Amino acid sequence: MFSPALDRSYWVHRRLGLILAIPLLLWCLSGFAYLWAPVASETAAPFYHSIAQPITQNAINRLPADFLPAHQQSELKGLAFMAIDGDLYYQLEFIGESGFRYYLAADGTAAADGAYFYAAAIASSLPFDGAVNFEHIGPVSPSVRHLYLPPASESTVFSVPFKNKEGLQRYVDTRTGRILGETTRGERLILNWIHYAHHMAWLGSEGSVHRWLIVAFGSLACAVVGLAGLILFGLLLKLRISPAHVNRRLHRLFGLGLSLPLLVFGWTGFIKAVDRNSSLHDQILLIESNLEPAVTGLQLQRFLQNIALGTFTRLDIIRFEEGFFYRVFTVDESGDEVVTRTFNAATLGRVSQADQRHAESLFRSALSLTNHSRPQTHSLRRVHSFSREYPSAHRVLPIYRGISTDSGLTERFPVFYIDTLGNRMIHYSTHSKRMNESRFARWHLFGLVDHSHTRITLLGLATLGLVALVLLGVMNALRSKRRGHR
Repeated sequence: MFSPALDRSYWVHRRLGLILAIPLLLWCLSGFAYLWAPVASETAAPFYHSIAQPITQNAINRLPADFLPAHQQSELKGLAFMAIDGDLYYQLEFIGESGFRYYLAADGTAAADGAYFYAAAIASSLPFDGAVNFEHIGPVSPSVRHLYLPPASESTVFSVPFKNKEGLQRYVDTRTGRILGETTRGERLILNWIHYAHHMAWLGSEGSVHRWLIVAFGSLACAVVGLAGLILFGLLLKLRISPAHVNRRLHRLFGLGLSLPLLVFGWTGFIKAVDRNSSLHDQILLIESNLEPAVTGLQLQRFLQNIALGTFTRLDIIRFEEGFFYRVFTVDESGDEVVTRTFNAATLGRVSQADQRHAESLFRSALSLTNHSRPQTHSLRRVHSFSREYPSAHRVLPIYRGISTDSGLTERFPVFYIDTLGNRMIHYSTHSKRMNESRFARWHLFGLVDHSHTRITLLGLATLGLVALVLLGVMNALRSKRRGHR
């Protein structure tokens, strides 16, 4: 070669380029599929409760104490009434278990497929051409859950397929009674290809060490290839070396245009890979203590006999500020919106601003799961838009952000996304994680371009350019090797 520096740069550039050629080609082609990948809807998730079958008070004539043994009553942590396909059911949740058990309210008989019945009732509540394929209701596939839905327990979120030519599937959260989204057969094929080729699901679980090492190495190698390409180009210009073959000229042209984006892309990907904030709390159930027998027995009976509820679509028991409360969902006169009323289980009195108080109680429970000190005072503010790492607003509503000014816990640091209907902390992030996610979205995913069509066009051009660069690099490297060049 013409100089030691050029020789070393060329050697590093060629060796790393050959190592990255095949995975980068697969990554580019599957990344190109992202342009047609279905995205989760940004609109609010439909409530099944707003269009559920009505329940009358006199239909509830048996309580859990009438059919549950004593040991199960002491382990009961959640109770709800709901109508499914014309029958009234109890949805019961027990300590130490994930998911629900369903019992007929008429006689206390356990329903073997109660969760499937409920998921089917929610999914079919929105009209669509086709009947539910009951036999194939089951857990959501990993590719859809990873790319389309928030992380969720398989025991509470189900995929409900329909019998139609499009192969529609709706994804239902039985804890909150929400339709989280839907996909067709073609959309699932795209998501599956992206999941395995682009997100490298074939390497194993997200938390596996070898997967983390390979992703980190690949990202850093991309940055080094981009840097080595820039150095090599500078040295070639300094030495006034012009490529003779047309393939080398094209390779230099594509390399010059993509070296800087590849450097930024690889470095931001490497920072995200080594970000240790990536495994924060997700889908944490914030209430794990048992219900007092009185609120599921005599006090509940008093409530149903003395409070005029009319017809309602769901009744469940929640707790906040160390007390128990009955929450009733009723459809308004228009039939489109659901009205929520909350009553104190001890006094049977109506509670105002119950949703806010419940959110504050869940927020304090969320704080107890972290290493942050519990604040003396705090306030909550509704957040209408999600952060970059949790973008789709249809997943859970309402969402709250905890703010404190007296214990170092300020808006700058942790943010808690709390679902007051499901009593869950859906997501928790720190300031450093949000900064990394913002940087990743801005530089790695072309978030610096505001116009969506322009961003998609740039992503498509960059993908095609990388494919051409890799193919030309492999061809030139093999030609140089046949000629005996180092």
